[in-house]
Amino acid sequence: MTLAAAELGLTQSAISHRLKRLEAFVGAPLLNRTGVGLLPTPAGTTLAEGLGRMLDEMAELRARSRATVQPATLKIGLGSALANYWLVRRLPAFASAHPGVAIELLIIESDVQARALDLDVQIRWIPKASARATSTQRLLFNERMPGDTTRPHPLFADPEVRHALSLGIDRATATKAIFGKYAALASSPAAPGAWFGGLAPSPVEFDPKRASRILAGRGWKDSDGDGVLDRNGVALAFNLIVPSSSESRKQLALIIQDQLKRLGVRVEVVPIEVTQFFARRPPGDFDASLESYGGDPAPWSLLDRWGCGAAANYGRYCNRTADSLLRAAHLAQRDPAPPIRAWLRTLAADHPAVFLFAADRVYVIPKYYNNVSFQIESPWQRVWTWTLAGTSR
Repeated sequence: MTLAAAELGLTQSAISHRLKRLEAFVGAPLLNRTGVGLLPTPAGTTLAEGLGRMLDEMAELRARSRATVQPATLKIGLGSALANYWLVRRLPAFASAHPGVAIELLIIESDVQARALDLDVQIRWIPKASARATSTQRLLFNERMPGDTTRPHPLFADPEVRHALSLGIDRATATKAIFGKYAALASSPAAPGAWFGGLAPSPVEFDPKRASRILAGRGWKDSDGDGVLDRNGVALAFNLIVPSSSESRKQLALIIQDQLKRLGVRVEVVPIEVTQFFARRPPGDFDASLESYGGDPAPWSLLDRWGCGAAANYGRYCNRTADSLLRAAHLAQRDPAPPIRAWLRTLAADHPAVFLFAADRVYVIPKYYNNVSFQIESPWQRVWTWTLAGTSR
């Protein structure tokens, strides 16, 4: 209700009043209030789907009607995420100010495409001067039992255990040991290069004493004196898979192993061949995974990674309120920042992963290459334009 009111510029009570009028008109309740927020009733789902189709048909009819005239056309090339998430919602204002200009959006993925399409304007995600990291490193918890995703994980189904482990990892020390000054601490999937990077909450502080108190409060103690906490015969121990091809991740895993050992947690680092690493994540055949996340920084892409039941949600994290916030951001006609900020806070409170750091992209190029340039979306895209010193090739 709050997000709908902000989106429409109305008070929350006005939204509630309009909803009641709509339910009276339909003759059935449209929303149910649950512990995780408002969810549509069967009638609400039917109405939303029907209205969606109706609006699509109206848009198509309008397009066919406008096609009978031939206004001036401005050809704009840009990536799909930037088009759908950033530009499309700004087009109505442009159309109102310039009714005689038609916009033709062309999705491009390379400079070669851009040149071939004879664009009037090309829009990119990130200026080269401000481009930094575009991905974050994270320790992802599997919240379901490896080999049987119908059952909760004996450790990581508990958000308090996940919180304690996050508090027990000294990310600043680990990051500096591996990357020096070429990385920044992360607190969410938002890398510095993402548009919503500045909306993320502050990183979790390293606090092993608090972590120990949380674990003790959840019943974890070293009952047999072996240095590993346990509860009801279950040891606080897990396997951490890492791709064997990544030296930095293997080093990071060993640092995490040592830090959590001091907390009474046993971590077995399991380096595996990269194809096996990727093969084990979709079925949930792991306890925890040390991985890098880049991806498209748009709400629907985040929903694919973190939404309940999403195919790429390998940790099986599920929070219906968080899903609703991402959908609200996707549908926002004005400012998507409020629901995204709320989603980031919700995610941080649930601790589905330990967000570690975002490493800068660092390239070392021999001096005998000239005309060297990089693009953030594809660093090697313009290699063909480089030349050897003293030659034209």
